[in-house]
Amino acid sequence: MTSSSTFIHVFLKEAYGLAAMDLIGQSDPYCRVQYGETIKKTDIIRKSLNPKWRRSFVFEVKETDEKSDAIDFTIFDYDVASTDDIIGKTRILITSMWDIYNSENEPMIEGWFDLTKKKAKGIFQGAIKVLIAISPNEKFKFSRSSQHKASKIVKTIGEVAKLNEINLEFENPDEPEVINALVLTWNVGNEAPPDTLKILQDRSQEFELIVIGVQECEYVTENDPETNDKVSCDNAWTKTILKSVGDNYTIVTHQRLGEMKLTMLTRKQDRIRLTRFQTGSVACGVGNVMANKGALGVAFHWDDTSICFINCHLAAHQGMVKERNENYQRISTNTKIGQGNLGFLHQYHYVVWMGDLNYRLDFGQQGKLKEPSAEDFKAIGNLIKAKEYEKLFEKDQLAKQIKENVAWHGFKEGKSDFRPTFKVLKGEKMEYNKKRSPAWCDRILWKDNKKQGLTQVFLKSEESIDTSDHKPVYSHLQIPYCPIFENQLEDKESFKICFEELKGEGLRSLDVGGKSDPYLLIICPSLFYKDGRTNTKSKTLDPEWSDLSINVAANNPLMIKNQILIFKAMDYDGADHIDDLIGTQCLPLDDYVVFDKDGNFDESLATEFKVQLYFGKELAGVISGKIRIMAGVEKEEQINEMRCCQLF
Repeated sequence: MTSSSTFIHVFLKEAYGLAAMDLIGQSDPYCRVQYGETIKKTDIIRKSLNPKWRRSFVFEVKETDEKSDAIDFTIFDYDVASTDDIIGKTRILITSMWDIYNSENEPMIEGWFDLTKKKAKGIFQGAIKVLIAISPNEKFKFSRSSQHKASKIVKTIGEVAKLNEINLEFENPDEPEVINALVLTWNVGNEAPPDTLKILQDRSQEFELIVIGVQECEYVTENDPETNDKVSCDNAWTKTILKSVGDNYTIVTHQRLGEMKLTMLTRKQDRIRLTRFQTGSVACGVGNVMANKGALGVAFHWDDTSICFINCHLAAHQGMVKERNENYQRISTNTKIGQGNLGFLHQYHYVVWMGDLNYRLDFGQQGKLKEPSAEDFKAIGNLIKAKEYEKLFEKDQLAKQIKENVAWHGFKEGKSDFRPTFKVLKGEKMEYNKKRSPAWCDRILWKDNKKQGLTQVFLKSEESIDTSDHKPVYSHLQIPYCPIFENQLEDKESFKICFEELKGEGLRSLDVGGKSDPYLLIICPSLFYKDGRTNTKSKTLDPEWSDLSINVAANNPLMIKNQILIFKAMDYDGADHIDDLIGTQCLPLDDYVVFDKDGNFDESLATEFKVQLYFGKELAGVISGKIRIMAGVEKEEQINEMRCCQLF
């Protein structure tokens, strides 16, 4: 190497939420890093969707070499018997770094970069966290004072002698920052909407997020001049959205499934704060193949707040409550978002579910009849005119499913203080079709997986739009904000999470003999090097497992406190079979990371916990035990030490 060389330093820290490529819902990922013609690779991490490589690479650029404007990262799933599959890829542009580089200025970027295979369709395959620096030196020290690409670091903890001497300063603990989201659901009725949407145009404030879920959104805009075929309205729909929201917003992701669409926008200045995207969909139509019914979703992190939005269209008609509940079951267990076959209900801090849920009113004598009697229709109409919505809502099918714990466990919704949104006559402001009972088919619900829940500021309907037999429903949701908490200096030891007296009660039976062979996986992609796993117990629904300790990739208690643990009970089916999912649940760590009155971390005794497992809408048993979070654990030996970089 010559003194006139320049060096590009790449620190590949980890990946998050990689697509599962194996039948068991895992992958064996490694990363290929390419600058120019030079290729380097990480080690293979077995059976992981969240590998923590922590590998450093150095690319030498000689004075006579042509400078490349990008570094390419490709994640592969290792396959011993065939060609390795591509999980996802990303290209990180470094042109701007070259523009400002000189011997005294060593530019650095750091952040999460989303992986994709089909970017044009908004299909994401997880994300990688990367640090890149350009330096005249072969050895380079990454520093927190360098530019931070992902977002401003809100909290850091300085160098101290012992972990329990850390003094934590909280800012306005009673009034946390929130993410303001405008959420809109509308069954468009396969008719062209107005040129602009008043809901989006006449906003009461600037929202950090705007999320729009539509159903039956396939209308004719024009015909292809050569083939005379109908042209998809997809471009026209996104143009309508952008025209309505104004120039300050950009579309982050736009997905389609059949006639459903899910579009998420953010303010341009906030776009850099959204990372680690994951998308997925599932069909629930005829044979669970047709996409006229089903759902699509997107999950992501806003700084360190994990959020999932789902848009769906469930089974129609008055008497199809069971079918709608089964649609919920299929969507919640088969939509491949995030960690393999885990389902999305318990993976994220907050889940927001919108759509044409199609639940109706069981009013009067209608029961399972498709049409209401003239008497029932008139009675419903009189209650609507009198604005006695609560009396009508007592007959709401969805409210009954939630109240009786049949489905939608843990979901909440606001008060629908407006007229039913279905079924109105097109071209009329608010006149109902006598062939159907008026109903609140269009809903927005949410599920809090953190101790601090989100807040609904308002829930409204827009009655002025008359192009569809549904009225749009929209809501202002305030989502609690979790800042990014960085680890302390690398020479500080990491924490570990210890579980004692772990046991299950009344687990779901999956074997022919009415029993299961259960083991428990404990998952936390942001903290764990690999999933924690208990021993397997044979032929029992009430297992008692051995104690378990899991080393975590963190030594900042605030970083740990922000996370949720995911419990995933599995039924072991032998080495030659795929293990079956018994149920899942999550446990927020808010109450288990404790500080004393002076703000110092309190390494206290084990604390009891108990969680109810679910498999979609089905009760799947209870997991209980004791949890203790301990400091001062030696780092795992298998972690690759940085060879030429030091990361603070």
